[in-house]
Amino acid sequence: ERRLNLAPHNSAIRLLKAKLLVDTRAVDEALREYQELCRTEGDPYSELLGRILNAYLREEIEAGGADRVRAAPLVASLADPALLPLLYELASKGDPAARTVAIDALGRLASPSALAFLTGLLRDPDPSVRAQAARRLGRSGVERATAHLGTLLEDERETVRMAAAEGLARAGDH
Repeated sequence: ERRLNLAPHNSAIRLLKAKLLVDTRAVDEALREYQELCRTEGDPYSELLGRILNAYLREEIEAGGADRVRAAPLVASLADPALLPLLYELASKGDPAARTVAIDALGRLASPSALAFLTGLLRDPDPSVRAQAARRLGRSGVERATAHLGTLLEDERETVRMAAAEGLARAGDH
């Protein structure tokens, strides 16, 4: 911290500080350092961003998913092109908490490719993934995306059927 105060524009020191903050689980502060690095340097640091995102997801897993509300909007707000492949990978595989956060973040982005990806997740073997994808597609309000939700009203799992109904209602299809 003292060296950074002496040389506030030294990106190497700021990068080291951000990595140490992630390691010591001060993830919010690490994210602020990452954003400052991007502001001053102009380049995304995908490796650091991946570490920060993984730390947020680790917090979520340890909290049993209770912190999900905080992490998904944060992840979606980063708008870093280096983050998208990581989100797609996390939404495709991994533990349930990480998948849920990644699905939620992709849904918040509401890009055509993210919505197409979420539509594909409606056929995922994991019912919690199908349910989360249905909720997010409904919140997107995109007619093409919500057209697929009707088929989930016949899903074998009640949670998936309820999520599909919620998604359709949010999209205006009562």
